[in-house]
Amino acid sequence: LDEKLRLEYLTTVIPFMAKLALESPSLITQPIPILRRGISGSVTISQHQAASLLAHAFFCTFPSRNTVSNDLPSVNFYRLFSLYSTNAVEKLRCLMHYFHMISKKMPTGLLTIRRQNDVAQKWSSMNLPLSKLYVSHTGTIEDDGHGMLQVDFANEYIGGGVLGSGCVQEEIRFLTCPEMIVSMILCERMHHNEAIVICGAERFSDYNGYGSSFRWRPMEKMDSFPRDRFNRLCCELVAIDALPFYNKHEQFNIDLVNRELLKAYVGFAVNDGTMKPVATGNWGCGVFGGDLHLKSLIQLMASSAQKRCLCYFTFGDLKFAENFTEIYEM
Repeated sequence: LDEKLRLEYLTTVIPFMAKLALESPSLITQPIPILRRGISGSVTISQHQAASLLAHAFFCTFPSRNTVSNDLPSVNFYRLFSLYSTNAVEKLRCLMHYFHMISKKMPTGLLTIRRQNDVAQKWSSMNLPLSKLYVSHTGTIEDDGHGMLQVDFANEYIGGGVLGSGCVQEEIRFLTCPEMIVSMILCERMHHNEAIVICGAERFSDYNGYGSSFRWRPMEKMDSFPRDRFNRLCCELVAIDALPFYNKHEQFNIDLVNRELLKAYVGFAVNDGTMKPVATGNWGCGVFGGDLHLKSLIQLMASSAQKRCLCYFTFGDLKFAENFTEIYEM
């Protein structure tokens, strides 16, 4: 940090964060609800309330939330503070930039965190046409999926390693939209038939790189999403956790295919009466070892069952983009 910004953080931003945390008794007048496993439900809070909760996480004041316990993820920032890595520094730059921005102007909207579940489907008896498919080797879910249901390649504990050493798709999304971290405070880990939806989280940062090359970057232009009738930004993200496959052949077992189909089907469910396209990509195909062809077809089947179009971003893989399109058009 340059000297001017360092002084502003120390003299203005961190005291503002302390004030935010101290305001929580007047901002949050009821016990913080937990969205439990196996129970559908939602919590709507203001962006101001979200900021207060995140300030508490920064100051590590949530009791018994330093480690994973009782199906809840760790939410205090102590792990992040203890890491000696470039990634940890870049993560803190994202998070401090968020607090810096809201110290100048507190956002006035709402955000909703929703837990949803469903039962297994009889895929062999479904008689539905495939939905429309758009495949691109350029672009990203967050930049080019405006107005769509955007997929978070999640950990079963939502947020994954965002407050630790993880720095891939889910963690990066939570760093650029820190209000999403509130879902980690509220949500127990996901079961096989569950998904978590976050509506209205605002994006405050941009980035370069991925994994160890991740670097914070300021937004050249803040997103200008419209707001819905509940004063939430029209930005909807669904977290679905893929299974890890250390033996790549086992993922073709029909029971495991059905599990992934159910997970995507639940995530792509329509809850607001709209039929937004799904913006997704290589879900579970990184360190989790998922097969590109299998996972893409699973998502196409699930989106078709929910009667949603599918927009698939291959993250620079032109060969697979052409191959997936060719398979679809057969």
